[in-house]
Amino acid sequence: IQRVRHSNESDPVPGPKEESFLTGVETSSDEFHNNANSKLATSINAAKEKIATADDLGKSAVFELKSSGKPSKECASCASAISAYKKAFAACAQVLSLDKNAFQAHWFKSFFRRNYDALMVKSVYDNVIEDVDNVRIWMDALRRGSSLRSTVPVCDGLESNYPRSILDDLDKVFSPISSTQGENSFITNPFFACPEKQKEQDIVDAIIAALFYDPSEREFIANDPLVRLLIPNDPGNYNFTIITAMGVITEGKKGRELEKAVERLKKKRGVVTVRADTGTARSVDYNANKIEEAVEQAVKLGRPYGLVGYSQGCANEFNFESLMLSGTPDQQKLLISSETGLICRQLLFSAANGSVHGPAGEKS
Repeated sequence: IQRVRHSNESDPVPGPKEESFLTGVETSSDEFHNNANSKLATSINAAKEKIATADDLGKSAVFELKSSGKPSKECASCASAISAYKKAFAACAQVLSLDKNAFQAHWFKSFFRRNYDALMVKSVYDNVIEDVDNVRIWMDALRRGSSLRSTVPVCDGLESNYPRSILDDLDKVFSPISSTQGENSFITNPFFACPEKQKEQDIVDAIIAALFYDPSEREFIANDPLVRLLIPNDPGNYNFTIITAMGVITEGKKGRELEKAVERLKKKRGVVTVRADTGTARSVDYNANKIEEAVEQAVKLGRPYGLVGYSQGCANEFNFESLMLSGTPDQQKLLISSETGLICRQLLFSAANGSVHGPAGEKS
């Protein structure tokens, strides 16, 4: 099949206009000067200033949080800091509307990553408080199995909400890795089982200690006001569709992966999820075609979409993108349409060498 080639391997990787201008790349510099210089430069400066202002207010708010012991919703300085961060979010969105590659700039990328980590902690925190699925059990499992256990108080004198059989099983699994089984037992020393007995910021500390391994990263995240303030996403329905592609073993569109999460997302945000009918031990080309079918179905909703891949599903999705970008005008439109095109990806435990299992199995 004839494919369209848009660029060569030797071509420079597109970057943010501000960096192209600073490094003196002629074409990008001209574009920056003639078309977007004043507006883009002003927007960039405004975004940086708003981030700095929000961080200053955030540091003061975190000091009040720690000294008062109040939850963030009852902290007056927290409200001011959250408002400042939301203005910074809007300013960054304005920059991105003027330059789609702006997120590659160091300052933008750094702020984006901080938000990603903050939302991860916030999501786990909400799941613990709301007792979603088995999150409390799994978080205590992480806490029990990690050498970085939280030193904050546990559920003193409280009967755990976990079924006794589950706790016994977890203790048996983890007991060989520690000589202090009684001290760290799920039964005698639960923490996430009783969030109502814990302080908000102690729960945040315990989540960070359980989820993040690298000490320097853990310290940075623990000291970040964005994390401490537990800023939620704005309420309401989102103009967005999700396409999922699961791993090398899957039932495709009949699969149940992430089932409850998908249901909650539709109920809370109005986000529809379309499962690609990928197959077990099938090639990345076969599965890419199935993702294309799912996208064709999704674009009929008139919304932009994002790809969520798990394991080999990540490789399948990248192959889908490559085939569409090098395909017919209609196929290219599936990716680049401003109204119904691809706007983001989420890669879950992306397989590296494991991706060969599907094609190899299909060949054999």
